[in-house]
Amino acid sequence: METPIFRRQMNGEISATKAWTYADFNYYLKRMGFLAGYSQTLTSFALRRGAANAVDSEYTHCRASRISVANSLLTKGLQMCSRIRSWGM
Repeated sequence: METPIFRRQMNGEISATKAWTYADFNYYLKRMGFLAGYSQTLTSFALRRGAANAVDSEYTHCRASRISVANSLLTKGLQMCSRIRSWGM
C-alpha cells in the first residue's frame, strides 16, 4: 500500500504521499475541543473510551433484551405445561 489512508494537508491540498502524523492529529483534536468549548483537553483516549462505552451499552441492551425474550418464552412454556397437566394429560 503506497498511498496512506490518512494523509497530511500541505498548502491547502491533500498530499498524495505524506501520511498524517499523530502530532498533526493531536493538534487538530485539541483545537477542535477548544473551539467546541470543552473545559478539558480533548484526547484520542477520550474518543476511544467514548466509542467503547457506546458499544458496551448497546451490547448490554441487546443482551438484556434477549434474556427478557427468553424469560418470556420460558414463562409461556411453563404456563402451557401447567394447563396441559390440569387437563389430565
